[in-house]
Amino acid sequence: MFRFLFAFIIGTVTGFVLAKLRESVADQARLREARDEAMRYRAQMAAARQSAAAEATAAPAPTEPQQDDDLTRVNGIGPVFQSRLRAAGIHTYAQLAAADPDTLRGVVAAADWQKFEPERWIEEAAQLAAGE
Repeated sequence: MFRFLFAFIIGTVTGFVLAKLRESVADQARLREARDEAMRYRAQMAAARQSAAAEATAAPAPTEPQQDDDLTRVNGIGPVFQSRLRAAGIHTYAQLAAADPDTLRGVVAAADWQKFEPERWIEEAAQLAAGE
């Protein structure tokens, strides 16, 4: 009788542990699928943001050659962001001051961890364009 009771308890515990293990494996698979789908959507959003920014900032051909301003004088713009802005057709403080903040977000495509305030860039660029 004792053996039967012991075997029953061991069987029940083993069955419970195996059932929880199967649930855990299934949950992990669902989480991996959800993570992969989120990564795909994130990549699609980044690509859409960049293409929208490129379309929105397509500048008309200048009638006379313009002097590129040193956009790194604006706080928060380094060489990498400056090259991204120039690739999008923003070469002067006046162009930066006239840009839309959402357009700048798309052009710069800053990583989540990077502090990025396009509204401040626009204010500083307007001051620099005015010669302040």
